[in-house]
Amino acid sequence: MFAIIAKILSGSLLDGIFDIAKAYLNKEISREEAAAKIAGMLGPAIVEGLKQQGAAVLAELNSESWFVRSWRAMVGFSAWFVVMWYALATPILVAWFGMPAPRVGDALLEWVYTMATIAVGGYVGGPILQNMTNSIVGYLKSRR
Repeated sequence: MFAIIAKILSGSLLDGIFDIAKAYLNKEISREEAAAKIAGMLGPAIVEGLKQQGAAVLAELNSESWFVRSWRAMVGFSAWFVVMWYALATPILVAWFGMPAPRVGDALLEWVYTMATIAVGGYVGGPILQNMTNSIVGYLKSRR
């Protein structure tokens, strides 16, 4: 995602979008023409960003380091452990042993949710992203 945003915000692409917007605001081109020109500029940038994201995920999966290959699983397991602790273990300990319930802020649960999203996104989104990138690139190449 960041690669796509960086590509869109890079100099020449952003300048081109501003030029199209300026032409539209000056009534030099219609709304449809402006939308078509911007879509024509963004298409290759998005494809390039998707390629870079797919390459990063593949590099992780093909790494020789066990840590690089499995960091998403470790983050996912850690998040699972924290959620299970606060959802199952804490109520049982409070009920059985009369312990005071620990104060859990929203920040911790938000962090756990974010980490779980990243971990699941890597496992599920990585292969999907690779297949989508290949399909989009194949489609764009066939149109030339």
